[in-house]
Amino acid sequence: MFNKILEVINQTNNKADKMNLLNVKYSNLILEIIILTKDLNRKVRNNAYEVIANITDKLWEENLFEEWIYHLLSKLSSDNPFVVSSGINSLARAFWQKKDETNITNLLIQTYTLINDKLNEKTDKFFNKNKEVIKSIFLFLRVIIAYILVFHIFNLFSYIYISFYNKLGILILN
Repeated sequence: MFNKILEVINQTNNKADKMNLLNVKYSNLILEIIILTKDLNRKVRNNAYEVIANITDKLWEENLFEEWIYHLLSKLSSDNPFVVSSGINSLARAFWQKKDETNITNLLIQTYTLINDKLNEKTDKFFNKNKEVIKSIFLFLRVIIAYILVFHIFNLFSYIYISFYNKLGILILN
């Protein structure tokens, strides 16, 4: 079934049509895949994450990554903490899949802000004390930290190393 989704995405040329297929025709299937990220069976959970990763890669190639993120964000509007938690897990996986891309910083920050705002709207005890939602938020925060580590600290260390190396080279030459 997953190959059928990718095949349909390949056949359609219009971006709006591609996202419409995901949002309408395959929305129940994608919701099931998202919910499977919370399955008790580790193999099922890992397979669900792999499918999300493959869809993320395909939609990245089609320049539909931002729309895919918004599709995953729509799961936060559910009143079921299980769906909200699995939606956050799916978002974390989608961003983890593209953690090496430099141009997702703004979208990552906007997504975190939307998650925070959405969960602040739902102030009842149903969401505030739900361990699954809290664990999913921590998973998303780990992805943000990994992204920061990959780019900002690596770039900082590269800069320090190059600066030190250049100064050392100047000292040795003098």
